[in-house]
Amino acid sequence: FTDKKILGMLISTLLIGGFYPLSQIYQHQEDSERGDFTISYRLGINGTFIFCGTLFLIAFAVVYFYFTVFYNMRQFYIFFVCNLPIILYFTYWFVFSLKNKSAVNYSNTMWLTIISSTCMIICYLILLKINFDF
Repeated sequence: FTDKKILGMLISTLLIGGFYPLSQIYQHQEDSERGDFTISYRLGINGTFIFCGTLFLIAFAVVYFYFTVFYNMRQFYIFFVCNLPIILYFTYWFVFSLKNKSAVNYSNTMWLTIISSTCMIICYLILLKINFDF
């Protein structure tokens, strides 16, 4: 366990921990009926968005530290730019859900999943190309 690997694990944990409750946000009623009291259910809709946003902010701070210590700002900027669509959609969805709770649904959850998966794959491919010049 090196500092670099521990920070990588922390970043992964924060990003997964920040996303997972969002994957459950639309099914609070169903979870309640089954007796499943998930993190998202316990936090409520607004609390889930705030909790996940907070974990994402912490993750970005650790990512910034990680790239500045072990790589350089170029990699951080790539990470940030690739995550911008995710941040924008997350923010849009949260603000929209404050006005209209029906926006917290399966479709919007899956859009966030598609956007974040696509953006992260692109990000990691770019970073692989830069770091290993293949």
